[in-house]
This record gives sequence, C-alpha cells and structure tokens, in this order.
Amino acid sequence: MTDSQPFANKKILITGASGFIGHALACELSSIDCSLIRASRDKTKLPTLGGRAKVVDVEIDYSDAAVWNGLVENIDTIFFLSAQTSSA
Repeated sequence: MTDSQPFANKKILITGASGFIGHALACELSSIDCSLIRASRDKTKLPTLGGRAKVVDVEIDYSDAAVWNGLVENIDTIFFLSAQTSSA
C-alpha cells in the first residue's frame, strides 16, 4: 500500500489478520494514527506490532453471528481476509 493516509483516524477491522495478507496490511496500517482491530481464530498467532496505531487483538469464532454484532459496531472500514484453511 503506497498511501495509507485515507485510513488515518479511522477504526479499522481486519479479519484473518494472522494470515500473510492480513499481517502485511496490519503492518502497513500500524504506521498511521488509527484504531486497528485484528481478528483471528487464534490470537496467539498475531505478532506484536509497533507503530502509532492503537491495536486490539480479538480471537473470534467466525461462524458465531452474535460475535459480529459487537465487533463491527462503529467500524469505518472492514478488510475481510479470513478464509477456510482446511476441509475438515
């Protein structure tokens, strides 16, 4: 991402934040003033980020509809990068 400034002072949700693309996006956005929520099935897989962003890590069950009600409240931008990683 070459210009992350449109996301300054925004509340951003990244699902699948422990994946390759989600992690790269979170690293880029962490350099600006924003609120960054990283959602993952296993938040132990989310490395610590430096930077200016206020980062909150959330471990969620993506299939639980009740989780989404509170998670997306007051979010300005959602990057939905979560995917099924197995066939089981």
